[in-house]
Amino acid sequence: MKRKRQYPRWRFLAAMLAIFSCLPAYSASIWFISPTNGAIYYTSPGGSGSVVWVAYNYTLSYGYVSHYERLWVDGNEIPSYTDHIGPAIGPHNAHIELYQVDELGQYFKTAESTVSFTVVAVYNVTVRNSFDAGSVKVDGATYSSGTTFAWVNGEQHTLEAIDGQSYNNYVRHFTDWSGGISSSNISVTLTVSQNTTCTANFLKEFNIGFQNGFTGGVIKVNGVQYNSPTSSFPVLETHTISAEAVNQATNGLQYTFTQWSDGSTSNPHTFTPTGHTTYTANFAVKPIQVTVTSAGGPNNTPVVLTWQVHPNSDVTYDIYLKKRSNGVIGDPTLEASSLPHSTTSYTSPVYINLPNGTDLLYWDVRAYHSPTSTSADPWWTCSGYGTAQPKTIANDATKAEIGEEIQEFAVSNFPNPFNPTTTIRFSLPDNAQVSLEIFNVLGEKVRTLIHGQTYEPGYYNVVWDGKDNNGRTASSGIYFYRIVAGQNVKTVKMLLMK
Repeated sequence: MKRKRQYPRWRFLAAMLAIFSCLPAYSASIWFISPTNGAIYYTSPGGSGSVVWVAYNYTLSYGYVSHYERLWVDGNEIPSYTDHIGPAIGPHNAHIELYQVDELGQYFKTAESTVSFTVVAVYNVTVRNSFDAGSVKVDGATYSSGTTFAWVNGEQHTLEAIDGQSYNNYVRHFTDWSGGISSSNISVTLTVSQNTTCTANFLKEFNIGFQNGFTGGVIKVNGVQYNSPTSSFPVLETHTISAEAVNQATNGLQYTFTQWSDGSTSNPHTFTPTGHTTYTANFAVKPIQVTVTSAGGPNNTPVVLTWQVHPNSDVTYDIYLKKRSNGVIGDPTLEASSLPHSTTSYTSPVYINLPNGTDLLYWDVRAYHSPTSTSADPWWTCSGYGTAQPKTIANDATKAEIGEEIQEFAVSNFPNPFNPTTTIRFSLPDNAQVSLEIFNVLGEKVRTLIHGQTYEPGYYNVVWDGKDNNGRTASSGIYFYRIVAGQNVKTVKMLLMK
């Protein structure tokens, strides 16, 4: 019998080693998909709402029948099936271990992995303008006012206000930052530490003008004199500006300050504007005094007054007289009224120059400004002694039918209708102070023919040439003349036809 060949034991082991060397080699491993090593996760202040997802993967070593994993976060073991965690703000680590079990029930740690990650706070920071419009600059870029940013705790960001923005008809000027940062610098650096709103505060710029209540003249603003109306002055909201009205004479009229358009009577006055506006200085107005160049004349001749033409073309002249008799000065009387602007002399129909006369005569050629119905202040000029020599011819009404006894007051005009002139005739039974004025159908005064002049008894004719107080020709239509003679008042309609 043939014996079976025996192989040494070492050859069997070598053969088995050769077989296993041909199989794939598996080493166990485990790793985190999330969190990743060195990752930064963001959360709201206090950690509320922080979510870090947990996911991992592994490969197993060959020859084990089962496996399991163990998971730790910051040293505290948690179930391995946990899919998310909510760690507080700060640094953290996660550790996981892989265990495999053989056929005998023995378990072995075959792999492990550790990662470190950080949770940081994110704050909401809103950057806005105080007027809730316009733009702001953040880290060099321009954003709309009211933009909210999510910034990490401890980060630094540059905020810059934009001066001179226009909104709602006002230019806005930066003053300071408030809220999350306090500074008067237009550009600031914010270190993030909380939810906050940073507000760039602005003041409105007001355009402020000043003017007189009349055309032209001058006015002072902050102590400097300007022509009226001034150009606009920029004044910031809550700030003030000062102005002073100037009492002045222009175009032959004297203007005396009364009050500002805001009701204040202080002068100078400090204004605190609340918007774009023009302040007006209001004035009382009257004509300047007439410069009398001479008064008197040769003995036994009528008193003659001469004067310079008033610089304002709307001025007429009233002649007043005061007499000093026996050392007593009497009340002034109106001797003539409404002398035309171009008039430069007046001859008294009553008084003559007489060195040994009974009265010392004082005269006032008083300017009367018809548009404002004002007269100049009295300015008396003495012509010397004189004596009254009554005359029968009035200054601006022609006396007719001298010697006829007058029974009653009467008035009429002829022709009526008329073009371009009509003669108004009136009769006076007694001495009377007379005013005669023309009005249109709207009740507006057109012309003053007699202005409070005293007349003796008699018949008088006054011609209206169809012109107004400014020398302009009146338009066609219905007019009324109103005469006041002492206690007698009468209004008559007339028709101007062209």
